[in-house]
Amino acid sequence: MAASTDVGRRRGRLAVVAVALLLVVAVAAAVLSVLAWRGTAGTGADRDEATAVASQVVRDFIGIDADNAKGNVENMLAVATDPFRTELGRFSEVFGAILAQGKVRAEGGIDAVGIEHIDADTATVLVSASTTVRNTEVPDGAPRDFRLLLGLRHEDGAWKVSTVEVAP
Repeated sequence: MAASTDVGRRRGRLAVVAVALLLVVAVAAAVLSVLAWRGTAGTGADRDEATAVASQVVRDFIGIDADNAKGNVENMLAVATDPFRTELGRFSEVFGAILAQGKVRAEGGIDAVGIEHIDADTATVLVSASTTVRNTEVPDGAPRDFRLLLGLRHEDGAWKVSTVEVAP
């Protein structure tokens, strides 16, 4: 009878150890789930901010015309960082004069936005947009479609556009 009592005690201890181990695994899984959820929530906010900044720059770019050139350039400069900031600043006055001389009118919108890459410091956003441009040579307007690839960097707590390229 002593042997069966020892076996019963061992089984009881094993059951307690197994329950304790399962409890530790369940707590660890819960902690990891909460940490993963918190990490995803931050990434979601970064994704939303990065796409919003990229979309606004593209809207200002495709909607630029003789009447709003200065304001649109100022809007883009506010969310720009180098090298895009330097390039935009260098050409903004000449560009505004060309738009005024040609009496350029533009209207358009964003068709689609997608994140190609994002991490804590950088993002690459692809924006598809359409616009109609009217000027002295094409008074009825000419439709234009763009696919732009924007490089962004997270600086001073905000996403800034560092590069803009026409995507193939």
